[in-house]
Formats: sequence, structure tokens, C-alpha cells
Amino acid sequence: MTEQFGIEDKYATEALEAAVEILRVPGETRERLAAARLVLDFTKQKPASKNELSIGRAEQFLETLIVDHKESIEHEKGTSGSPAATV
Repeated sequence: MTEQFGIEDKYATEALEAAVEILRVPGETRERLAAARLVLDFTKQKPASKNELSIGRAEQFLETLIVDHKESIEHEKGTSGSPAATV
């Protein structure tokens, strides 16, 4: 596992081994769950949170508003210079 995840520090390796050992030995559920959480924290990436998705959607929405605004300004400039637009 240490080779797979690139853990080079001997103390980190020992800590990970101890956590896996606690996880595998029958005992208190709370301690085993804490050991499992510790191992997962160091070996697996956490899933993206919902906040990141909301921010991404908000940024897309704002970008769409800016593009629409720029297009409407360009459209107004194009029509204001034409003789048909001035009455």
C-alpha cells in the first residue's frame, strides 16, 4: 500500500500499518471506524462537494449573462448607426 500511494516516510508507513491492524482486529466498533476513516483519508480522494457544483453553475450563469449583455450592446451599436433606426 505504501508503494501504491507513494508514502516514503517511515513514520507515516508505521502509522498506516497500525491503522490497518486496528481495523482488522476485532474490538470496539468506534476504534475500528476511526482507523478505517484514517486509512481512507490517506489513500482515497474525497468526492467533490455539492458547493463546488453550485459555484460552477453560478459561474456559468454569470458568464451567460455577460455574453448576452455584450451581444445586446453590439446589436444596439449595429442598429443605431443605420438610417432606418433613426426616425
